[in-house]
Amino acid sequence: MGNEGLRSIGVHYRRASIARLIGMHGLRWWLTLAFWIAAVPACAETALEVQSWCGDIAHARLNGEHKVYLSRTFEDGFCWGAFAALQAASNFISADQSVLWICAPTEATRVQYIKIFSV
Repeated sequence: MGNEGLRSIGVHYRRASIARLIGMHGLRWWLTLAFWIAAVPACAETALEVQSWCGDIAHARLNGEHKVYLSRTFEDGFCWGAFAALQAASNFISADQSVLWICAPTEATRVQYIKIFSV
């Protein structure tokens, strides 16, 4: 029995629409989110800003276990996270060459990366 037969016995056949699957409120929410993301301006930090933010870590003393203690500030967290990403990406190798084109030793610590950057 095709769609015509279903209609003749009183069953209404409808295609599933995106609005019905998500719900009108859900669709409205997704559209609002999409427009908001498109309208948010992007910005980047300069190297001098990051260098100034990393100063506390670069000049921090290491304890006996070779650990550094950070304060809970945006600047310290940003610096630590940025160099965590750089440290991880420096180990990616493609066709026997580093993806970032740097020759960082695999045993280099994150604090060493920050100190080299802050010189």
